[in-house]
Amino acid sequence: MLAIVLFFQTVAVAMYGWPGFAVDGLFGKSDPYMLQADQSSVETDRSEAGGPTGYSKIKISKSDYKTKPITVDVGPESTLAETEGISVDFGEFNLSEEETLEIRDLGVKKDDENGFSAHCYDFSLGDVTEFPTYVTITLPYERTENAADRLFVQYYNDSTGTWELLYSELDESNGTITFYTDHFSTYALFDYFEYEKGYNSGPLSKVVFSSAKLDDMIDKCFGDQDLFIAMLRKNSAEDSGLINIGIDSFGLSNNLTSASDNTIHLVSSTGLMSNEMSKALGNSFGKIGAGLTAIKVGLSWYQSGNVSETLKKNKYDIIELGLSTAAGALGAAPLTVAAAGVWLAGMVDDGIRDVKNYGYENEIEHAYQEFTWEYVSYSNYSGEFGCSLPNNMPARAFIDEMKDAVIVNKGNTWAWLLQREFVKNRNNPQKMFESIDKLLDDYANVFWKLKPSARKMIAEDIHVADRWQEPGTQEITEYKEGLKAVLRYRLRKLFACLYERCILDAKQRLLWEINGFEKQMNTVTEFSVYASDVDGKEIPLSKTEYKDYIAAFAKSPSDKPTIWSWSPGSKDNGKFMCTLYNFITMGTPSFVKFYKTWEDQVEDKAAFTLS
Repeated sequence: MLAIVLFFQTVAVAMYGWPGFAVDGLFGKSDPYMLQADQSSVETDRSEAGGPTGYSKIKISKSDYKTKPITVDVGPESTLAETEGISVDFGEFNLSEEETLEIRDLGVKKDDENGFSAHCYDFSLGDVTEFPTYVTITLPYERTENAADRLFVQYYNDSTGTWELLYSELDESNGTITFYTDHFSTYALFDYFEYEKGYNSGPLSKVVFSSAKLDDMIDKCFGDQDLFIAMLRKNSAEDSGLINIGIDSFGLSNNLTSASDNTIHLVSSTGLMSNEMSKALGNSFGKIGAGLTAIKVGLSWYQSGNVSETLKKNKYDIIELGLSTAAGALGAAPLTVAAAGVWLAGMVDDGIRDVKNYGYENEIEHAYQEFTWEYVSYSNYSGEFGCSLPNNMPARAFIDEMKDAVIVNKGNTWAWLLQREFVKNRNNPQKMFESIDKLLDDYANVFWKLKPSARKMIAEDIHVADRWQEPGTQEITEYKEGLKAVLRYRLRKLFACLYERCILDAKQRLLWEINGFEKQMNTVTEFSVYASDVDGKEIPLSKTEYKDYIAAFAKSPSDKPTIWSWSPGSKDNGKFMCTLYNFITMGTPSFVKFYKTWEDQVEDKAAFTLS
């Protein structure tokens, strides 16, 4: 007497309860990561944490860079370079002097193993490699079928020899793709040409997320200020609302059921998906939902050059709560959006007054502000503000000037100073807010740190008509706050650029989160069916009366079978292979129906059903 049993391959079965479920390499073999008895997750590669990740093993060689470059002259008055369909927009704050942009077309390289082609370009600008705000680069492409599902941009990290996926925007009407960067290097327009006629629909077909569709996902996501604040307060990706947003964004809401108290578990009716796996998937969906929500709300804070009233009312909540997300429970995107709010908060100053009478209320404010705007400098060597006076000012003899100091009266200089605070505190919005305020305060305080005698000489040089009267402490505080308000107003475009950089960074980090999740969805497992004799010995179906039967998964005995079937009695042991994503899209079925003939399967006349 034989019994039929459903047997699952057990490679890395401890990992979230999914046979073969591991995270390492989209197109290669997956290495197993095992859970200990008291663990619900393990640390694998950096892509799981939303770090840089990408596709393909195409290499760039030294000989590639010998290609003769196309050159374009750029500078503060000519910030847009256009040549042969390529445009490079440096923006307002990235060029302080005339330079020569070099663009090398490195040609098209192919990765046939993984189905990619890459049109590679290298960008350089003399000795300049980094920029304080983003440079916008637009590349042309030939008309391509299914462009939104095939085309994306990657950066070549020559220190690691790997490609890193970039956020990009596709303009199909003009045949261009745009990306943003703060440094020049090698970039490539990738084409996943395996998608030329659409993916196949088999159980091993890979799900590939198109970066061109990220903005559409954000646009369709529901998110408002109250939800964003509540999300920051709770600081947990295991939230049913966030998980549902993540599930809906991938169109999987009909194939996953959820139950929630404090922790959400995605549970199939099959029992094939363990609690550990359910929790891990819930966490992944929750982080994606959190990222979509944060970016949707962050985009509403600044429109048409104006900061929204919502941001003004909630800026301190956003700054303080943003700090609590630093542990990464919600993923990187919400934290980066909170940082974006910090830069907009720098533009919000109710104390700003109309600039009348040259913006000065009296001769003291006139002398103070003119000195600050014209003579305050910054030294990279000493890392502090000072002043640099012209030769015709007698007070210069009483000032210790810093030899490497640069006058801080241009947006480009401020861009570099503020970028330092951005890089240093990008993962701590509260610290960033404090550091920006300190930077502005140090700038505004240079005049008041001078010796009173030197201050008097400078003031009477600037405001010749009146003798200098030293103000009191309260008056000095008011003058400083007034100058800082005017400074914020003057820097509003730069603050807006840094806000936009944070939003773009948030999109980039969310894209990496999704890319890591995509790797999880594409892991493969095998299902096999064996007969078992009275002694429990396994017997391949190929050696039994069931060798010609057809098998298909079903959600229940009364449900129709799924679209994929296999022959469990074939001589190769009849293994059915399936990706996790396709298993979920099938509805995580718990039953296998067996049919004697194909006609029986069409009519759903099962000979028997296993569960």
